[in-house]
Formats: sequence, structure tokens, C-alpha cells
Amino acid sequence: MSDDDVLRTAAVTDVLAGLVLATCTEVEVARALALLERVEVPARLVVTPPEGFAYYALAPEAYARAAVDEIAARGASSVLVVGIRSIGTTLSAMARAALRARGVAAERTTVRPSGSPAGRTLAFEGAHTNALAWARGRGAHVLVVDEGPGQSGSTFLATAEALARVGFASDRITMVCSHRPDPAKLGASRAVDRWRAFRTRVAPGDTREPAHAAEISGGSWRARLYDDEREWPAVWPQAERRKLLDRDGARLIKYEGLGRSGDEALARARTLAEAGTSLEPRDEGDGWVSYPWLEGARPLRGADLDESLLEQLAAACAARARLCPTTRPAEDLGPVVTKNLRVLFGASPREPLALPAPRPAIVNGRMAPHEWLRTKDGRVIATDAVSHGDDHFFPGPTDMAWDLAGMIVEWSLPERGCRDLVARYAALADDDASSRIDAWVVAYATTRAATMAVAAASLHGTPEHDRVARALAGYREHASRAIARAGIELLPPNHFT
Repeated sequence: MSDDDVLRTAAVTDVLAGLVLATCTEVEVARALALLERVEVPARLVVTPPEGFAYYALAPEAYARAAVDEIAARGASSVLVVGIRSIGTTLSAMARAALRARGVAAERTTVRPSGSPAGRTLAFEGAHTNALAWARGRGAHVLVVDEGPGQSGSTFLATAEALARVGFASDRITMVCSHRPDPAKLGASRAVDRWRAFRTRVAPGDTREPAHAAEISGGSWRARLYDDEREWPAVWPQAERRKLLDRDGARLIKYEGLGRSGDEALARARTLAEAGTSLEPRDEGDGWVSYPWLEGARPLRGADLDESLLEQLAAACAARARLCPTTRPAEDLGPVVTKNLRVLFGASPREPLALPAPRPAIVNGRMAPHEWLRTKDGRVIATDAVSHGDDHFFPGPTDMAWDLAGMIVEWSLPERGCRDLVARYAALADDDASSRIDAWVVAYATTRAATMAVAAASLHGTPEHDRVARALAGYREHASRAIARAGIELLPPNHFT
């Protein structure tokens, strides 16, 4: 897009933010429509869902509230809002619209720091010149808006420090975050001193949250399902979607996402419920969906597996293949699995890893025993089957063999159990996965192991670390056995053939 088209689309985004906040006029809307007609749209656009809106219950209006509260506390009359990355485009527009509606002179720009995850850097370009000059000329305060911070905090820090280098006083720079981090646990170098050089404002988390509901996110739901804490499954609290329990304890309320991804998740939940393989959903609005909390139902354990349960789980996989097909191409997980093998075992496959995907679908994604409930009448129901196969964690849309492999790994199926599962699924789904299942077991086990490795690194010093470390060891062991069974030869990274 040309520079003029970028400016036009930015102006349209500002008007859309005003529409959300009910602060723009009909004249502004008409002007935005006229600008859109002048934009030369590329022949092809690739759009990915903003993670905060789709997965983490980050409400755009929360940043409008945070901006107004921060500037009111500071008594500022001029503000530059700096949005980071794609989601910062929306967040900065929301903050600007809210401030201008209250008589504050506000402008915005967006940036994209680059470099390694723990060491991002930022240099302002010509596109930022006018906004920076405007803000310096007015002695403006600066709000840096983004979701996060993540594990390192380096993206926020790179932006704030770049602003300080071009003349903004550090005490006039506020980082507006989705949560308040512990600087001592951030992975960026000298994170404590660098973070504390700037102000921090946390966007309120209850902007679109259902009223009168109890928080059971971050694994705290386990206390309601297990009598003994030693039985708790491992979780990565920071990566869990928000979960609430209504005040009557009758419904679990889960964040399934705003926009298209949320609409698709709700439609998928209804389809699965109608087929009897998942819980009946109810749209609670603003990306939240509730499901019945089945009193008396209990999460399954590996020891529960018998012939009847194996048949039910195979039937659930076959139903998933039929009910949740996808027209989107399956993700190519070969490079991801190869990288995970290098990280976990210090070696790479001699030959490129082939992961054929003749039956692409939005898979369940998580097949561990605790993800399934046995009801009072003996039915087996998937509890969290809606979004894992189409979110920002792997696998994304992929072959149904992913779920079969997940069953094999999570339930530690012996050789005979593997054959029985694949055969029963084949009979029900008309899809013989026997020739590809070994490679997909490698893919599942290594991907889950890599996820647990990242989780373990972020959980040192917490009660959850030991559980995650045990899960990591288990997935590594499954991966080792699967590599041998699949006949995959691993070579050290420096081995040349």
C-alpha cells in the first residue's frame, strides 16, 4: 500500500474506534466511507486473528478506560499513543478516540520492534516523524499500548526506550499493559531497572466480563474437580483461556473469542453438542460462551481405559472428522517438529519428516484423560473441545491423525491398544490412518513436550513447576519411543551427508 493509503486506512480505523465508543459523528463516518473508496486494496491480504481479542479476553474498551484514567491522573492535555504491532493498531485507535472525546489533544502512531524475543530493538522511521514532532512540540505524555507483556517484556521496553532516546522524559512515558508483570521474572536483560524507569498502567480486565462470576482460570478449576491435589494435571496458567463459574455453580463460562474466530468457535460448539460429543453451549456475549457444569461428572483418568471407553473415544474422533472438516489447508507441521526435535534431543531427522494430511479438520487438539468427563449416565463428553484445534498454539487445522496420536500419547496406549484405536476409527470414519500414525505420534509428543519446556522455563519457583516438569519428561519419553517405532534416524545438527 502507498503511504497515502496507509494514512487513509488509519483514519478509517480511528472512526471505527469512535463508533465502538459512540464518540464519532455522522460527518466523520461519511468522511471515512469516502476515504475507503480511494484506498487501493492489494489483490491478496493475509490476516491473522489478534491473539488478545481471540484468545485472552482482552477487551479493546479496556485500553480506552486505562488511557483516560492515566491521563486524568497525570493531568496531561496532550498525548501521543504508540501502538505496538498489529493489535496496537486497534488499541491505539481506541485510546486516542477516548481521549479526544474528553477534550485531550491526542494523536497516535504504530511501531513494530524487531530482533530476538528477549532482545527487541526499535528505531523510528520516517512514517513516525510527524507524530513524534507533534508530541515533542507540545510536551506531550506518551502512552505505549500493547497486550502483554510476554515472558521477556522486551517489546514494551524497546518502544519505551526508543521514545526516551528521541527526547521524551521517562516519567512522561507510560506502558499500558494487560497485566502487571513482576520485572524480576522478565527475560529481558536488566529487566528490573529498565522496567522501573517508566510508569505502568494496567488495562482493567473486567470490561466485558460476565457479572457475578468466580474466576477459575490458571488451573484453579482443578480444586473443584479433584479431592487430592496430587492428582492435579499440569497446566501452563499463563496460556490458559479465561474460565469463570457462574454464581450458582451451574455453568462454566469460557472465553471463546471476539469476531470471526469467536463466531466459528460457537458454531463448532453447537455442532458438537448436537452430535452428543460435547457440552451444550450458550452465547453469553462479548466472546464468552457458557457450558453446563455437570454435577456429579468426574474427569477421566488413564486407569479408566477399557474396551468400551476406547470405542467411545474412537467414535468421538470419527465424529470430529465428519463434523469439523476444514477447507483451509492443513498446517505444515514438519518444520515445527524438526525444530522441536533439535531443541529436545539435539538432533534432526536425516530425511524431512513427512506428515501426510488426507483428512484435514479442526481437531480437538487436547486428548488427555482429564479433558473428558464421564457423566452420571455413563456418557463420555469432551469438556474443552471447541478451540484448541484452531488457536495460536499448534497444531491449527490439521489431519485427524493428530487426535488419534494424542489418544495414544496421553493415554499411554500399548501397541495393541494403538492398533485397536486406529482400526475402530477407520471403520467409523472410512479413514485408515495406520500408515501415517507413527509420524503423527512423533509430531504430537514432541510438540507437547516443547510446549511444556517453555512452560517449565516460565514457572520456576512456582508450585506448578514440578507438575509441568513431570509432564515434560513424560512427553519426551513418548517422543523417544515414537521416533524409534517410526524408524526415524536422528543426526546431530553438525552432521553433513
